[in-house]
Amino acid sequence: DVPSLSLLPTTLKHELSCSIFARVMLRHSVFYTWCIVDDAMVEDITSRTADLEAYSKHDDIFVPVMEAKKTYCVRNGSLSYCRDVLIAPGPSESTAVLGCQSVRRISLAKRQDRVEVTLGPNSWVSMVALWCDWTYLGTLQALDTVELVSFNV
Repeated sequence: DVPSLSLLPTTLKHELSCSIFARVMLRHSVFYTWCIVDDAMVEDITSRTADLEAYSKHDDIFVPVMEAKKTYCVRNGSLSYCRDVLIAPGPSESTAVLGCQSVRRISLAKRQDRVEVTLGPNSWVSMVALWCDWTYLGTLQALDTVELVSFNV
């Protein structure tokens, strides 16, 4: 945050936010379609929900069981997404209480079928957060220095 930006008039802050984030946002077909329907929506979304986030190598952006509050577009850098498996516990297995449910978390790596996806610039992450309340099932981690454009949902 730059303290002097708080001195700018609100309309100028909205225009600045729009010029920074609109190009990224309009790359996604959902946002693009919304903005065709209502052209004022671009400025509204970018000024109210968009932000630039930076992460260092090995930082976790999100982890399993964390509530999804944002959708992201990778601006620079690369990320790794690895999904965990949640299964109901057996009678003699250890459990962890997650919200109201009791489940046992098993890493796919233990099953020899670990699925890891690498994401680079212009990749979108966590779009499901736009449509419903969602809890992450995997870990998103920075592989190097990463800049993400985030949209609060």
